[in-house]
Amino acid sequence: MIIQVITLSWSKVVRGAPFSTLRNRYNYSFPLLDLMLTKDSRIPIQEINLTQNTNGIEVKSNRVNYIDSDQIIWMIGCIEIEKIDDTLIVQFKYSDICGKPKRFDSRYNYMTEKAFELQRNEYGRISYNGRHVRSTGEWIYQNQTINIYNTLAKDKGIFTKVKPMKEYKQMAVLF
Repeated sequence: MIIQVITLSWSKVVRGAPFSTLRNRYNYSFPLLDLMLTKDSRIPIQEINLTQNTNGIEVKSNRVNYIDSDQIIWMIGCIEIEKIDDTLIVQFKYSDICGKPKRFDSRYNYMTEKAFELQRNEYGRISYNGRHVRSTGEWIYQNQTINIYNTLAKDKGIFTKVKPMKEYKQMAVLF
């Protein structure tokens, strides 16, 4: 399994058009870092943090972390990935770390929703957004994109050569 987490943040200054047009057309997949191509028993996660300002979208950081491959369930942001044999079951699980607006199910519990299942050699993408408040009172908006490839292959362009086979969006109106 290879995971890429892309966080795009922006402030009220660039909330509307024409800045939103740039965000909507932005490519939400990047080449893997060379560090991810090594043979490691852990699962690599590429974390890319982007910020949008009046000059455009800038990469603030692009780093690799690892998670334990011996686990069965992993939480990454508001996404839960469960491995059953060769299948990955991917769910969106709302919590306060997702930001506002809060998302509830029909019983007014925090939303938990199955996004998709990934069989071996399938690629899926989850996107969700949220509004956060800094300690200064300033609102920050975020779009989270998580690319997941259920594969053992390690190719630098794995996320950029093909489109996701499965996609799930939990996008709310942020005001």
